[in-house]
Amino acid sequence: MRTRAITLIGGVALLAVACTNDPEGGSPNRGSGSETDPVSIENAFITPENINGLCALQVGDDAGFRYIVSNISDTDSATFTGITTDVAESAEMSPPGPKTVEPQSEINSGVSGADLAPGDPAFTTTLRGLRENAEPGESFSVTFTFADRDPIEIMVPVEACPAA
Repeated sequence: MRTRAITLIGGVALLAVACTNDPEGGSPNRGSGSETDPVSIENAFITPENINGLCALQVGDDAGFRYIVSNISDTDSATFTGITTDVAESAEMSPPGPKTVEPQSEINSGVSGADLAPGDPAFTTTLRGLRENAEPGESFSVTFTFADRDPIEIMVPVEACPAA
């Protein structure tokens, strides 16, 4: 009886695998046997300030926004033009204007000039006029736009509060 149950369970498992939508049997993980855009967004965080022990961002506040735009292409650059999000009235890069991400490189946006490492492009991004309260751990949809490729939409978390 026990052998029959094990055989039955094994048969059901085999049937489940055979009915998947992956005809090649590869991993469903991104990048496995698929072509992915060489441009990606990494380490994106909305950054609150710790003011008098309070760390929530309120409606109408401005928030820092840090991220890395990475380009792993061997030959093609990418032209990063800006950010859109429903969580704020606007997203401002300083200095403004498109940013070119050369092949095999990345650009970093810091919250202030002090957050940028030597040699990084000196620009910051600020979300102006938050439309919602935001606490650490919450995430909001943000779209990164480019002149020469499709936009990239990701969920960006509010970073943990810095020490006071």
